[in-house]
Amino acid sequence: MELTFVSEESFRINYGKEFSLEKYHQLLYIRDQLLNIDAITEAVVGYTTLTVYFNPFRLTYNEVRKVVVPYLTQQTGNQPNGNVIKIPVCYEGEFAPDIQVVADYHAIDTNEVIRLHSERNYQVLFLGFAPGFPFLSEVDSKIATPRKNNPRREVHRGSVGIAGKQTGIYPSPSPGGWQIIGRTPVHLLPMKENQPTLVQPGDFIQFYPISQQEFFNLHEFEHK
Repeated sequence: MELTFVSEESFRINYGKEFSLEKYHQLLYIRDQLLNIDAITEAVVGYTTLTVYFNPFRLTYNEVRKVVVPYLTQQTGNQPNGNVIKIPVCYEGEFAPDIQVVADYHAIDTNEVIRLHSERNYQVLFLGFAPGFPFLSEVDSKIATPRKNNPRREVHRGSVGIAGKQTGIYPSPSPGGWQIIGRTPVHLLPMKENQPTLVQPGDFIQFYPISQQEFFNLHEFEHK
């Protein structure tokens, strides 16, 4: 790992160019330790980086090095204890315009796509692309599917998609080229004062299938 200063009030820890869950968990561990320091104001984890913001009036560059450097060589074999958030997904009809594309790409049926997508837990790696958009850990290789050649001008809020080996959820309407295999009625951007987003890096998401009627019932409940 390498420590570089980005500005007078921020620095970045780089952990090579290749992503692995082991490296990612190490960065999460460092993030959690540094956030216990009052002078640290924010820590943003990426695939292989951790960008940390601090109060320069309370922490000098030399003090930053003294605090951070020990963590660069300290290994932790523990997996982070993120929250487990269960997300209902309707994989049917208009909510899943590309599920047949994914099925055909792998010569399987749509029920198998649903089973493979919803049977594993996904870790939230980071939020990006759009506010609150969670990039999740890899899907089963049997449903990994390339992005669309021609992106849609607008993807509905709550759409669940696959792009290559990754899966994610669109928290708001936006253009996008992911293969849309379902939609959730859950709002990922509650915008509460102490919780602007439903999920955070390090959390885990469990998808589970629901019917269209269940979707409409939950959607109505979410928007009361």
